[in-house]
Amino acid sequence: MDTRLVVLNRLLETLAVPVDMTSIDARKKMQKAVYLAQASGLKLGYAPQWFELLSSVHFLRKVRGLPTPDANAVLLKEKPEVAPFADRAAEALGAAQLL
Repeated sequence: MDTRLVVLNRLLETLAVPVDMTSIDARKKMQKAVYLAQASGLKLGYAPQWFELLSSVHFLRKVRGLPTPDANAVLLKEKPEVAPFADRAAEALGAAQLL
């Protein structure tokens, strides 16, 4: 597993933030925890857009069960600034065995 994902998981455990991507509220809690940790000086290596993209791809593909082309179409419509990187995000999630 990617070292950054292990560190992220430990951080969320320490902050008592559940690793849960099944709802928008849960994803926002995780995003806020990562943002605040990085804002306080912890270097996790995540740009806010990258974390948002990872969580969006995971939600669309895993939770909503959309096939890749449909998930990419939703991203293009809803989040055009990150949509071009959807394939890279899917690769990262696959490497972490999250897709």
